Amino acid sequence: MEGARKDDQGKTNMSYLFEYFPDALKAIAEVSDFGATKYAYGGWKEVNGGLRRYESALGRHLLDQYLDGPYDKESGLLHKAHLAWNAVATLQLYIEKTKDA
Repeated sequence: MEGARKDDQGKTNMSYLFEYFPDALKAIAEVSDFGATKYAYGGWKEVNGGLRRYESALGRHLLDQYLDGPYDKESGLLHKAHLAWNAVATLQLYIEKTKDA
């Protein structure tokens, strides 16, 4: 058997995401945890009109941070983390919707 080998050339280096944004990813995970506890684990993917509704929620958090300050009154988490979660959710839904189009 030859030396150890890993054929990952040309593949996305996922470690960059964790190296570059560890605090942001943790903040998004906290929002995700809050939502899963408040609603249901994984239920966000089943919301009717989810793409439009999460885009709307993103807009509300964008506005609310200017009106109310950096923290969401209900969750106590940063509005920016809610913004990021909603952005990731809309991206995921969009990718899934257009994947086979």
